[in-house]
Amino acid sequence: MAANESRRRVDPTASQATDPSPASKAFQYQPLDENVDCTRFVVINPAENDDDPISCHLVHLAFGTRPKFDALSYTWGDENPKEAIQVDGCAFEARKNLFDALRYLRRHMVEGELFWIDALCIDQDNIAERNRQLRMMGHIYFRAQKVIVWLGSKYAKYESDVEPSWPRELPDSGTNVEESQTQRAKSERDMVKELVSDEYWNRLWIIQELGQNEQKKICFGNMATTWEAFIQFITTNSSVSSTQGPQRLDRHLKEKYQGSHTLRRLLLDHKDAQCKERKDKVYGLVGLAADARGFPMDYEKSPMDIWMDTMEFFERTPAIRRYRD
Repeated sequence: MAANESRRRVDPTASQATDPSPASKAFQYQPLDENVDCTRFVVINPAENDDDPISCHLVHLAFGTRPKFDALSYTWGDENPKEAIQVDGCAFEARKNLFDALRYLRRHMVEGELFWIDALCIDQDNIAERNRQLRMMGHIYFRAQKVIVWLGSKYAKYESDVEPSWPRELPDSGTNVEESQTQRAKSERDMVKELVSDEYWNRLWIIQELGQNEQKKICFGNMATTWEAFIQFITTNSSVSSTQGPQRLDRHLKEKYQGSHTLRRLLLDHKDAQCKERKDKVYGLVGLAADARGFPMDYEKSPMDIWMDTMEFFERTPAIRRYRD
């Protein structure tokens, strides 16, 4: 299991409900200060039991205060079903995968630590705010102490047989060693196959989220490991082509650290990546492109307008021409 780390503590009473009973009032965001580079951070309130309701509160902090935080990278998943949580003492409906991630984080966090989670930290119904926060996305993931990749709770079914990055424990004396090893090997193969084909790897936004930070922790079920150990485990145990999933992404990330990403190259390399909004086919890559500083980003524009912006950008950016056929 991942070790806890020392964190900046936040006053646990800040904008936190005093009534522990479920709130019926719907949550409403307090506006961010538009004159300061700032964002919201999530503080998950501790609980005595794992099944206790999820409760958290938001704090507004300027980047100038150099907050220490972790950023979550995950798939939003299906819109339904939703799970009820409390944010600042008010009712908030979270998608199932986010709910599971919050429960995992609460289980392993240090009390008072900060998390940046897009579905909670950005008012998704406020287009102007989304535009401003979108321009900061690369900076947010770059400034994070690490990026936590959440692949889901579904991998808990493998935990009794698989411990991918920790020393193995010898079977009990009454256990048939050969049978135990055979079962473990099968479980590892099944888990690796599922990990490699996980929908997370098709998500376009992960290219920016993981590309901005070299410190990454991969969490699945109740297991956690570093990015390097995860890739090694997948490579060692996978019979699937290395051109897919996490191994393919790992190669792209290594190219990024060599400074070889341009917006055109990224669009070509990740043309099959999936995103909820067509606009994100471009916006989800701008923050990672070495040549896209100042690219116009506005969610009020239509997908066609955004592609026109992209074509105009290619025409006026000399560095891009060497990639043309």
